[in-house]
Amino acid sequence: MLALGMERYTKTIAGALMDAEHPDCLLLQNDDAIRRKEGMECFTKVLYGSLPEETVIHENGIRLAVDVMGGQKTGYFLDQKDNHLFVRQFCRDARVLDCFSYIGGFALNAAAAGAKSVTAVDISEAAVALIEKNAALNDAHIDTVCANCFDYLRAQVKEKRQYDVVILDPPAFTKAHANMANACRGYKEIALSAMRLLPAGGVLATHSCSYHMPEDVFVNTVLSAAQDLHRQVRIITLRRQDIDHPVLAGYPESHYLKSLWLQMLS
Repeated sequence: MLALGMERYTKTIAGALMDAEHPDCLLLQNDDAIRRKEGMECFTKVLYGSLPEETVIHENGIRLAVDVMGGQKTGYFLDQKDNHLFVRQFCRDARVLDCFSYIGGFALNAAAAGAKSVTAVDISEAAVALIEKNAALNDAHIDTVCANCFDYLRAQVKEKRQYDVVILDPPAFTKAHANMANACRGYKEIALSAMRLLPAGGVLATHSCSYHMPEDVFVNTVLSAAQDLHRQVRIITLRRQDIDHPVLAGYPESHYLKSLWLQMLS
């Protein structure tokens, strides 16, 4: 609940959810800092039932242990599940680098597709521990790295490493329109590093989950990285969040996830 008006209907909405779905547990995850603008506290608590010791979900045939209490959002980025599946077609026998991996959604799908190698990088030790746990749950081999992805990408470029597929799924670089310029610099920097790691034919999947970053600005920012490197690229597709996170007419902020897929031609 992000607004005071909705906060007042918490019990009504929770009761309707309990009647409709009969869950064993209903978690109230009111941890977004925007609540403080209306004088509300930030917290996460079990509203009804009891939280199991371990929660394992299934996505695209993959088992995933998630931290629903302490993880980001629901403990997993459910809005990316169709994009996770989409990446598989590029990963067979490929060297795959998944940066900002969180608990390994893209990395696990790459491994399931028969990638030659998969490296998953995240700055969070807890997230990396869950990547390793999820790899074990699916009998997948994933090399994990706990590091700042900006630094790791720069180091890989310095070492002249190459990958066939690079995935960039960072957190929102801006949560306010005023910070747009800094966000563009961030998206461009990681795109520059990723493109330097990709040979001709390689695929870059890069994302922005900030609704303050317009789609055209994000696309042009990434394409400007290719221009700076004098590399020709093909836009494979431009995707968005999965259909259970609907984009509503008249509410442009609901189109928040931009998913740009490029192939390096030179």
